[in-house]
Amino acid sequence: MTLLAALSITGCQSTQPKPPAPENFEHYAFDEFPDRVRTDAIVVVQDGSVIYERYARGYTAESKHISWSMAKTISAAIIGVAAKENLIKLDDTLDQFFTGLTPQKSKIKIRDLLNMASGIDFNESYDDGPVASDAVAMLYRDGQQNMPRFVLSLPQLLEPGTRFYYSSGDSNVTMGALHAAVAKKLSEDAYAQYPFEKFFAPLGIQNATFERDGSGNFASSSYAFLTARQYARVGELFLNHGQYQGHAFFSPEWFTFMTTLSPGFSGADPSDKKQPFGAQLWLNRSYPEKDITSPYPSIPEDALIFLGYSGQMVVIVPSEKLVVLRLADDRGRGIHRDYFLSLILRGLGKTFPTLHPLAYDQGEPNESDHAYRKLFRDPNTNLDQGGIAGEPSKRVGGTLFSMPGIGAAFAAKEYCSCHFVSGQSHDLCKESVYRGVPFFGFSVDEQKRTVKVSILFSNRSAHWVSPEFGCVLDSQN
Repeated sequence: MTLLAALSITGCQSTQPKPPAPENFEHYAFDEFPDRVRTDAIVVVQDGSVIYERYARGYTAESKHISWSMAKTISAAIIGVAAKENLIKLDDTLDQFFTGLTPQKSKIKIRDLLNMASGIDFNESYDDGPVASDAVAMLYRDGQQNMPRFVLSLPQLLEPGTRFYYSSGDSNVTMGALHAAVAKKLSEDAYAQYPFEKFFAPLGIQNATFERDGSGNFASSSYAFLTARQYARVGELFLNHGQYQGHAFFSPEWFTFMTTLSPGFSGADPSDKKQPFGAQLWLNRSYPEKDITSPYPSIPEDALIFLGYSGQMVVIVPSEKLVVLRLADDRGRGIHRDYFLSLILRGLGKTFPTLHPLAYDQGEPNESDHAYRKLFRDPNTNLDQGGIAGEPSKRVGGTLFSMPGIGAAFAAKEYCSCHFVSGQSHDLCKESVYRGVPFFGFSVDEQKRTVKVSILFSNRSAHWVSPEFGCVLDSQN
């Protein structure tokens, strides 16, 4: 039975406040709020079989779609493969992989990074604007040339392992450590092929794209590209505790580590209570001793969740043998995840307390919450002032005059990936990267596979590298 058929039969049996009519599932997911909820693909898999699948906005079953932060969870699984091969260990410290670190950064462990508890003063927040965001500087400014080194140049705020704070920087430092480990023990080329040969290919994924920074580090915070069914297949890997078709990708202990609440997640401030976090993986459990409730009450508490910017999600519900994949380009508040998931569970004959989609979306947890920084960021109390081997911090800063350069870099890089990796049309890609700033110059060379963007006095370009490595932002002129 298809999900929509199930919806039409079972969706109105709940005694909870009356939800929208079941037949409105597709209307809600694809049509109701076109300016905010911009779904590109939905795939639902139960007990190993696809029971629902639909594509929109130019995407098809063959299209590769950007992961955004879902790449963090994929990368943690890849690190788990490397740990199983004894290439890297959770208790390895960063001085084993990077030279010239301060004493405080030297003792950060791989587990601290995966738990997002490195203590590095990385500004993930976008509330201060893109000029102040370290995440933007890492992806679209000087940090793009070597993302791990950029993050490690920032001040050390807290002792490692003592405090959770959502940080794309921690994710990229972890992949930089894997780069150093594999290159030293095997070869540089072995690192370049590691995700494809050791993770994607054994999953039956032959055409994955995993983009890199200017130094060849995989951008594990943001830039994996898979088809919808391939993302769902990664979800099935987690559904089966790291096993897929008889192949053990990572150990049971690694799965337990990823699905255990981060030790630095205290529940003591508002940013914690948005959603529990394990190791590069969001959780749905309640932790009464920490005054933490399930963030998605309409689905079972055993759910494991990959999340990404603009509405990406993979939701694994082991008790229902269920994997839900959604790819999107949401704007503003986007879809209300709990409500959306409740419609799917209802379509399968399950009833849970259901919320009305009043606010449409909870947003990606912790990215915009300043509680951590307000409580703890004091330049007079930093454990170190940043820098590597005596170099100053690479934190960029800037003024409003920096905005055109940031906008041009974003447009060039993301248009390149949208068009040359995802294979989407010029119109869709240009609309996707447009954020209210007019392009004074915009050119695409189909033969050379390059994109050039000019905004006011700023010019940035990106180029396609290969099917495996996608696009990369060129260094600033």
